[in-house]
Parts: sequence; C-alpha cells; structure tokens
Amino acid sequence: MNIKLKKKNLYFGQYRIKCATGKRGITHKKLEGDNKTPAGTFKFNTIFYRKDRILKIKSSLPKIIIKKNMGWCNDSDSKFYNKLIRFPFNFKAEKMWLSANIYDVIVVINYNTKNITYRKKKIPTNRRMYCYFEERYEFSS
Repeated sequence: MNIKLKKKNLYFGQYRIKCATGKRGITHKKLEGDNKTPAGTFKFNTIFYRKDRILKIKSSLPKIIIKKNMGWCNDSDSKFYNKLIRFPFNFKAEKMWLSANIYDVIVVINYNTKNITYRKKKIPTNRRMYCYFEERYEFSS
C-alpha cells in the first residue's frame, strides 16, 4: 500500500486523513530535534490507538491500545529517549492520551531505528506518525 503525506494530510487510495506533522514542516534533511517530519519511504512497525475513539483497526501490524498512563519520552538525556514510557516518569515525555484528537492513531515508522549513543550505551530509537479523526472510524491498513 502506498501512503502519501502532504500538508498535514495522509492520502491512501481515495482516502484523506488529517495527520500531525512536525511544527516546522516536512524535510529530506531531518536532524534530531528540528521539529520536522522526515520525508521518504518508510515501513510501518506498530499501531497505537485510542479504543474509545477508533471502533476497529484491521491490520497485520502489531496493535497497542493507548492507556491513560502512556507517554513517549522526548528527553535526549534519558535512556528511554524516543520510546514508549508509562507515567509517572522522571524525564520529559509527551502524554499519548489527550482530550484533543491528535493522538487517536499513532503509527510507528522505521525511520531513525538505528541505535543512538547514550552514556556509552546504544539505544534503539524510532519515529511516530500521528493521525486524528473528527468522528469515530474503522481503520484498515
């Protein structure tokens, strides 16, 4: 399946879904912390979703229901940087359960999956793609 991300919309086939991108747009020259979404062709790894907002997801990808205590570490000083965490948490992290619809579906892509060095340890990292919906939907991939 080919999916295209353009100007905060995700397109596949005849469908268009609003999609959160980096605050500073999409780029082919992604740098860590630049608030930009990487441009390119990526494989999907995992789907996180809000069960109370998404009726059903049909996908062969692993699916994880987002819980109220889940977050994503965005603190580069943490060994959990760019990974799923659970609150309470001692480093900076984004909450995944929000009243706004921005994190209804989160698809982890295979961008930036190489290990980063953290205090002489190699840590695997990855990126996420956020989709949000104004109504409850079924989602297929």
